[in-house]
Amino acid sequence: MDCQIPAALAEGWELSPGGTMLRYRHFPVKHAFSTRLGGVSVGPYATLNLSNSVGDSAEAVRENRERFLHEADIASYWATVQQVHGNRSLAISALADCAGQVADALLTDRSNIPIGVYVADCTPILLASVANQRVVAVIHAGWRGTAAKLVAHTVEHLCQSYGIKPKELLALIGPAARGCCYEVGSEVVAALRQSDPGPAVMTHEPGWVIQEHDQLRVDLPLLIKRQLESTGLPAESIQTAGLCTLCCSDLCFSYRRHGKSAGRMVAVIELSS
Repeated sequence: MDCQIPAALAEGWELSPGGTMLRYRHFPVKHAFSTRLGGVSVGPYATLNLSNSVGDSAEAVRENRERFLHEADIASYWATVQQVHGNRSLAISALADCAGQVADALLTDRSNIPIGVYVADCTPILLASVANQRVVAVIHAGWRGTAAKLVAHTVEHLCQSYGIKPKELLALIGPAARGCCYEVGSEVVAALRQSDPGPAVMTHEPGWVIQEHDQLRVDLPLLIKRQLESTGLPAESIQTAGLCTLCCSDLCFSYRRHGKSAGRMVAVIELSS
């Protein structure tokens, strides 16, 4: 299901001139979702792989990161942690706080500390509050993290740690495997249903499950949007890129499509001084 780079993105979303990153123009905090375009890597990593953990040349990754940082106007390398598809979020006040840490979401209220997660089908989510307390978060949500209610736990962590309310948050949901392509087994659907904020007994599918004959597909970004709304975020405060990493293979890396050698994209957010 290859597709061309979309001529028209979801309203408010835009690609940088070279296609290196995607962002939402009305988001009041510096941020970027990288694509696979505009780098120097070759082979399965072509071209803007940003991870050193997939077998790519260290020199190529270094150059790719420099290009991405320049395009995104981010001054320094982003803080990150070991991602394990769990539901732990980590609040940091310095880059050193990430050393040796395992989590799937990062939070900070400190300026000039970019925080980021790596993705290649999993859903990247950015959160920001610019009300009385300036705070941001970045989340890596695969199906396991989504089933474990990582997003809701992260919102709760933000609110408890920084004294904010969910209604003060804005959210961006980046490119991810979507219902058009993301085929799963019945056990995955069963696990995800436990995390759906809808009623326990439903007379119809909530929309994020698609069944055609004996095939089941799920739309994690749609379920994640439901989870965000259930925590108290207004629907109008949640913006979704609407791009599927599996079928937009010219724009996005995909673990499902390319396997272990797939490059990795990054979602980054930063509070400026």
